[in-house]
Amino acid sequence: MKTYDLNLLRTLDALLAAGSVTGAAERLHLSVPATSHALARLRELTGDPLLVRAGRRLVPTPRAVALREPVAQWIAQAAALVQPPRRDDLAATERSFVVRAPDGFAIAFGGALGAALAAEVPRAQLRFVTETQDDDGALRDGRVDLDIGTFRPREPEIEVVELFPQALIAVVRAGHPFAARPATARRYAAQSHMDVQRRAGTPSPGLGLVVVPLPFLPRGETVVMAWHPRHAADPAHAWLRGQVPAAIAAASAPLGYRMVSAPST
Repeated sequence: MKTYDLNLLRTLDALLAAGSVTGAAERLHLSVPATSHALARLRELTGDPLLVRAGRRLVPTPRAVALREPVAQWIAQAAALVQPPRRDDLAATERSFVVRAPDGFAIAFGGALGAALAAEVPRAQLRFVTETQDDDGALRDGRVDLDIGTFRPREPEIEVVELFPQALIAVVRAGHPFAARPATARRYAAQSHMDVQRRAGTPSPGLGLVVVPLPFLPRGETVVMAWHPRHAADPAHAWLRGQVPAAIAAASAPLGYRMVSAPST
């Protein structure tokens, strides 16, 4: 398979625009001999002189004139391919964001995230999926865009930021004497305790339990947000990463959450 040096097209574009080897060399920041050598290669490649001398300047051949517009278009398209996407392209973004998070997170913040998506990225979709066991590779495989919860990824390349410390609460059965009077640390410590950890992927049924406010703040785990670095420079993904802490901050007062740190966008 024959290969071509595509840089020669940039040289041809500069030669046609400048009308001289010296002028093209200045445009390309190359030496005159290097530009002259490139012109020789172009002539060999196309089988046409492309530029011929007319007095002190070079004039294009009919073949060169026919190549002028296609070459200019190719260079513009090539430049667009490597140019970073702009944030103002968000409105035209069509994609489906998948966020893996506990049920409570989707209930508490899903509405705010959905409203922001409809306002700024109206052609995109937001889908929440629940936690599953033995699925650590979802971020790496691209099946999940953001992973939110109390965990630490096993993959070393995964980006992680802390969102907020998870508030722990005390719950007792309806009619339990502990709920009859204000809680104190001494009364709380004197009770029998049971630690319940929900298995990932299973629902959280209501059991008619009573929440008891505590006068102290038990230390809980920190909720984090994780993503794969392949999305680091993606404006749409960066926008979503920014909206998550914004939604939490907006709801922090009624829910009692406090932001720990904000992700870089």
